[in-house]
Amino acid sequence: MENAEYQNIFQNEETNFYYVATHALVLSLIRRYVPMKHRGLLLDAGAGTGMLAQKLSSWGRVEAVDISKQAVFFARKRGVVVRKASIARLPYRANTFDVTTCIDVLYHRQVNDVRALRELYRVLRPGGILIVRVAALAWARIGHDDVVHTRHRYQKKELGEKLTGAGFTVDKLSSVGMALLPFRLARKLYETVVRPTQATSAVTPLPVLINWLLTKIMLLENWLLVRSNLPIGIGLVAIARK
Repeated sequence: MENAEYQNIFQNEETNFYYVATHALVLSLIRRYVPMKHRGLLLDAGAGTGMLAQKLSSWGRVEAVDISKQAVFFARKRGVVVRKASIARLPYRANTFDVTTCIDVLYHRQVNDVRALRELYRVLRPGGILIVRVAALAWARIGHDDVVHTRHRYQKKELGEKLTGAGFTVDKLSSVGMALLPFRLARKLYETVVRPTQATSAVTPLPVLINWLLTKIMLLENWLLVRSNLPIGIGLVAIARK
């Protein structure tokens, strides 16, 4: 990810509809798939600026890692216990964590997803849960992908096969961000026609009413997603069990 983007995310993560809804989804999935007695020790792998790790602390003790020194700096400003480390080489013993989250990380250029998934499997306790979210749909790539160093946007079957190849049993695999497809298509068409000379981030302050409306729409989608699977969306979310 471009270094300046960490500052941008840190400033917007608390209120931006995407982060509010994504974090709410992760917490809802933990509530549904992880029994209370198995929420003691959690790892946020690729924690970014740390707001999700901060929210996860309501479930138990949280550790976090990120390979970026900028991310570690901002996460520590939030009070997160975080180490500078690659998710493909985690500084923990095997069978340590009850729950691991890996949100919008596996698809980055710097990440070998096969090695990372094996590491995430290794550090989970037997019966432990991995919650992973990745970008989906190759056609949905926009300039923002260049800003955050997206290597790849996954297909559903592909992600499922990589999870099972690492040893996981997949409990749930669904598209996510279906409500955002029209906006992504509009931006894709804009960038195709205008051809901006510089890639720009999609994480920008929005008018309060628009941000509120998008948050409500995404939270409604979360409610549906927790109870069923969505057929299409700009991302994928999976629940995988060791």
